[in-house]
Amino acid sequence: MTDKLDLRVPERPVSQKTSGSKTIIFINLMILLLAGITLAILLFRTGHGMLGDVSAKKETTLSGDIQKQVALKLEKQGLNRVAASAWEKYLSGSDHKKDEAAKIWFRIGKLYQDADTYDQALAAYYRSEHISTVSEISSEISRRVQECLEAMGKFAALRDELAERVGMPQADAGQNQSPNQSTARTLNQTTPRQTIVAEIGPRKITVSDIDHQIETIIDRQLSRMAAYLPEDARNQQKETLLKQFSSTSQRQQFLNQYLGQEILYREARASNLMNDPAVKSEITDQERALLAARMVEKMYADNIKITPGDLNTYYEAHKADYMKDDKQKPFDEVKNEVYAALRASKEKEVQEAFLNHLKDKYDVVIHSSVLTSEKEIENSAAPSSNSPASKAK
Repeated sequence: MTDKLDLRVPERPVSQKTSGSKTIIFINLMILLLAGITLAILLFRTGHGMLGDVSAKKETTLSGDIQKQVALKLEKQGLNRVAASAWEKYLSGSDHKKDEAAKIWFRIGKLYQDADTYDQALAAYYRSEHISTVSEISSEISRRVQECLEAMGKFAALRDELAERVGMPQADAGQNQSPNQSTARTLNQTTPRQTIVAEIGPRKITVSDIDHQIETIIDRQLSRMAAYLPEDARNQQKETLLKQFSSTSQRQQFLNQYLGQEILYREARASNLMNDPAVKSEITDQERALLAARMVEKMYADNIKITPGDLNTYYEAHKADYMKDDKQKPFDEVKNEVYAALRASKEKEVQEAFLNHLKDKYDVVIHSSVLTSEKEIENSAAPSSNSPASKAK
């Protein structure tokens, strides 16, 4: 009897383990589904809350009319800088006609000028002119721009400003003139400050360049007098020094010195003198000294503010120092002396505090004993004539 082979694959019985796995998978899917629904709800609520926050922010933003009232109130209270900032916010909040915006920028400029913030005042005046030319304020803007430049001691820039404004074509500039004649008239009015007085190769040196160079040198000299003269006195001194360069001979002498220095500098560069070890060492030393001096100036500028009230207070507290023939010198007579004394006192305080801070910052340690000479050591060790050992002898 022959046995037949059964080639059929027997069916795999479903085990209890497989059934349990399907159950676990189903449970996991349900958990994921519930987690997704929960996340969606949270996102919806968060988004709704964010929209609520945005709405709240919109509600807290001041409207144009309210911002204007705030600016007017601050201005009335004499808070000029804050009022100017409020007007700027008012301008940025909504659209305004050009003439209206120009007038507001002029108003902002006046507020900054009254607060002695001349750079921001100039920016506001220039912006007013750029937006629109309003006839009722144009002449006032010109006058105030000149006042700001003069208050800042920018006399060369003031001359350029005056030349530019004088050179502006008037309303009747083109009447009864051909276009070419009108253009020539305008060019003749605006070019004197840009007249070329010297040339070095392709470089053109103008009258304005010389004036700015003179003013820069004077500014550097006067910066060293900050400890002795208040700002208004320095500006007066600057104007006096500038007048010394008003004659043709003095300006010609300055130009010759300037040109001589420039061509010598160029020749030194061409001769590779910059790479000479001695020159490089000296430049490094000068750079160190210059940067240290500028750091001191910045330190004083950031930390020393002397007001007229400070000067009066110091004068009243030190009246004994300002006597002559048993008589009290009036404040106006000794104002500069008072400023110098108060400034020196403040500089000493600021410098000591700042240097101590830097010593800690850069971990400075001074070994004083190393610098003590042998002779000083011997003298300190020897008994003095008044000491008990000396008397015993």
